[in-house]
Amino acid sequence: MKIRKAVKKDYKKIAEIYKLCFTKKEYKEVWTQKMTLKKVNLLSRYCDIFVTIVDNKIIGFVAVNPTKWYIGRFVEIEDIGIHPKYQDNSYGRKLLKFVEEYYKKKNYSYLIFMVNKTSKAYKQYKKMKYSEDKNGALFMKQLK
Repeated sequence: MKIRKAVKKDYKKIAEIYKLCFTKKEYKEVWTQKMTLKKVNLLSRYCDIFVTIVDNKIIGFVAVNPTKWYIGRFVEIEDIGIHPKYQDNSYGRKLLKFVEEYYKKKNYSYLIFMVNKTSKAYKQYKKMKYSEDKNGALFMKQLK
């Protein structure tokens, strides 16, 4: 397994993985290839995007925003995904550990991200000793 920064030619593959990961039943979202490619291009403007490579194939990605909150102290994972075929093989855990170490070396103090509690990854984050903000909440209002 290898992890490297993404380049523009990787975006199409990242978009495919994004679509496969986030159109799962538990997310109740519908993503098309066009939408996901647009999302990846947007993320590339303000995030560091890394890809996980196995057997010369991109099998996962993470988009990390180092500028959203207190710059230099908080870094936020915007999105992370591992191709469903490669899930349950510790690739996500290794990618997350890579992000932790990468930003620790850059002197960031906290890694934060939002999680869908119905996702399989939620339990993994708990096992990895990530703490959950008991006071945080996501508010939403339909605008139609």
